[in-house]
Amino acid sequence: MKANHTVFQLKRKPWVLPVATEQESVITAIKGCPSGALKYKLKNSDEIEP
Repeated sequence: MKANHTVFQLKRKPWVLPVATEQESVITAIKGCPSGALKYKLKNSDEIEP
């Protein structure tokens, strides 16, 4: 993921650390995923986005 190197680092395990930055930044990066493979679920919600 080129969108946010703080959150997404493919050589790191786990490769996604959503707590590494603000929630809106993570959501923007996920929504920008060209394949649509990334999804997210907010705390206290059963809905999976996008």
